[in-house]
Amino acid sequence: MARAPATAEDLEALETDVLAGFVLARAAAGLSDGTISSDVMHLEQVRAWFGRPLWEMEPGDANVYFGKVPRSTAKGTRLSRAQALKTFFLFLELRHKVEIHQMTGRVIECPIDEMNRPRGRQQAKLRIPPTTEQIGRLFAGWRRPIKTLIVRMARENPAWGRRRIQGELVRLGYVIAASAVWEILHAAGIEPAPRRAGPTWRQFLAAQAQAIIACDFLVVETVLLKRLYVLVFIEHGTGNYTWPAQPRTRPVHGLCNRLAISPWTCVIALARCG
Repeated sequence: MARAPATAEDLEALETDVLAGFVLARAAAGLSDGTISSDVMHLEQVRAWFGRPLWEMEPGDANVYFGKVPRSTAKGTRLSRAQALKTFFLFLELRHKVEIHQMTGRVIECPIDEMNRPRGRQQAKLRIPPTTEQIGRLFAGWRRPIKTLIVRMARENPAWGRRRIQGELVRLGYVIAASAVWEILHAAGIEPAPRRAGPTWRQFLAAQAQAIIACDFLVVETVLLKRLYVLVFIEHGTGNYTWPAQPRTRPVHGLCNRLAISPWTCVIALARCG
């Protein structure tokens, strides 16, 4: 008994089932979702151009398509699209050749042959990771100009500290930690602190000793159970000390006058300490 001709709905359902089976077969083969999605995208683009089920595509149709449509695209795209089409027709021949012939009378034939196949090969290249010695040479070559730049910045700008140098390097596009800047300066024999060309803290105190006053406030308990509050000023330059007795503050004012300190400053000190 002859089989009734397939309707448009039957062919549409078959086309959907075939594509779904192709996706499942590729997944069963262990291909990644990205690879499968890429193959389906290529097939959908060819199907949209062809306007009919792909199993009706012949070598002449492939000649027109690959000769005109993807000609301006990248070479890798043309190769991937041709490979996806060949794989799909291989799936049709292995799984649906008889069914398609019974429903349409067509014999499955891959439209990609040796004459119209896009030329080129895509081969995976083996990448050997670099050795520890090679990595060391790479980073040493990168660090050398950075070290030179850091040392140059420090010598040309004596007031710059490690964080200022780090900020300038960031502005130039070099991301480096402040601790690394310190290590580079230390190895070069350059003091990394700001104002490295100025006096040290000890030298500064020695130069300003004549104008430095030490202030101390203390409490004395007497045998008569009285509490005495004592405010003492010591001149670093001479070693002299003065203690005011309120409300008489002339010794303090005399000290302020000798050191060219505003009496108002002395009054504030007395108010805060006493």
